[in-house]
Amino acid sequence: MPAYHCFTGKPSGLKACLKLSLYAIKKTAVPSNFHFVRSYFMKLKAFFFAAATLTLAACASDDHSLHHAHDHGHTHHHEEIQNKHAKQNLFQCENGMAVYVAYLGNEKIRLNVDNDSAVLKLARSGSGELYTGNTGLWGGGARWHQKGGEAYFGYKDAQGNSGETVCRA
Repeated sequence: MPAYHCFTGKPSGLKACLKLSLYAIKKTAVPSNFHFVRSYFMKLKAFFFAAATLTLAACASDDHSLHHAHDHGHTHHHEEIQNKHAKQNLFQCENGMAVYVAYLGNEKIRLNVDNDSAVLKLARSGSGELYTGNTGLWGGGARWHQKGGEAYFGYKDAQGNSGETVCRA
């Protein structure tokens, strides 16, 4: 049937147009597996939503390393015993210094350099482990930023001059 009958405005044209429309509807009817496919895609969509939600939940975590400990400026006997058994690493620095690093626990380290020492506290760092302290080594502060077997060591010497070097284990 030619499609131009639909636009003639004549009664016979309208009848032909309806027949043509019904014929087109029958040919484009919903396939028998349409509901199965729709159900499959709905389940697939739900699966991906659940997977994305679980992935985001896995990325979010409580930062238990930032607990609210209080430092009252005194040490306890059990900390001293623990410090004697602390693991020490030797780092050789580019400027010739030898730095012994003892991990004390409670997010602290002790640096020993040339018969002087300083206890540094863990600070927030974008990468690696950053320890800082305002007192200790030669009366000034120190900064120890370690990543793996390499560390950046910033300090003030006995004369108050700032120094820095790279050290390797």
